[in-house]
Amino acid sequence: MIKFRFLLLIPLFVFAFTACEEEDQTSIGTPAEEDLQPIQDNTKAEQGVMNSANLMNPYGLDEDLSGKKAFDENPEYSISNDSLQVTIDFSAVDNMDGEIIITYNTIPLYDFSQISATAELINYTQGTIIYNGILNFSMTIGDVITMTVATPDGEELTIQDGSLESTWSGERVMNWTEGFDTPGDATDDIYEVSGSAQGITSNQTNYTAEILEALVFSPNCDYIMYGEQQLKNYVGTDNETTLTLTYNVDSGGNTLTEPTCNSYFNLNFVSQNLELNLVLSFNDM
Repeated sequence: MIKFRFLLLIPLFVFAFTACEEEDQTSIGTPAEEDLQPIQDNTKAEQGVMNSANLMNPYGLDEDLSGKKAFDENPEYSISNDSLQVTIDFSAVDNMDGEIIITYNTIPLYDFSQISATAELINYTQGTIIYNGILNFSMTIGDVITMTVATPDGEELTIQDGSLESTWSGERVMNWTEGFDTPGDATDDIYEVSGSAQGITSNQTNYTAEILEALVFSPNCDYIMYGEQQLKNYVGTDNETTLTLTYNVDSGGNTLTEPTCNSYFNLNFVSQNLELNLVLSFNDM
């Protein structure tokens, strides 16, 4: 199960800043809290989307449903008489609630070489975050296993965290590059994720998210281990800002050439009158 630590607050950091080319003087400042809201909202959305993809993945699903053991306290699985619909009820799992209803195009117990599915998230809850909406899923098997999860055209996920509500629509392509030979053991899994998305932040601003270099995840690590993602906020307005997150860095902001499990990432923030780089740690959020 892919885990994230949420970016809730940016504390004071020492950072390097540069002047915008349009100005002669150096711009000094920090992004406002609302400028960084897309990072938090997009992270919450991606957590729900990719965890849902893992749950829709039929690997490990057997006749008595005993192969799907993703939680210490397992959700209740039930399967329809035609074996095409699986309902996952999380009400008995600590810090979770709601359900996901998955409808497959073919029986997932036997043949998943070209499987697809639609999942309805009904108050699917992870901690304090509640997801509602529809996701489409497909999986193909080759040298690697590729899972694609996306919102249907014209549909969006709603993500609620207390009084904050945001939306997300888009696609994530997950290449399962390592660990698929041992579907019962998630600790050796490696995923490379690409895709783009758009949404409305909990501050009611339009944002986009595009993965520039494949993000590398492992259920055995709490952090994104490699890759780069670019978010744009206030899209379509004169106040548009660009936030580029590079995950393969060390505590000094030095680029790492291999996926590494650490908490650091570099944030490049660009607005009309400010450009700066911050090396941040998820552990300090």
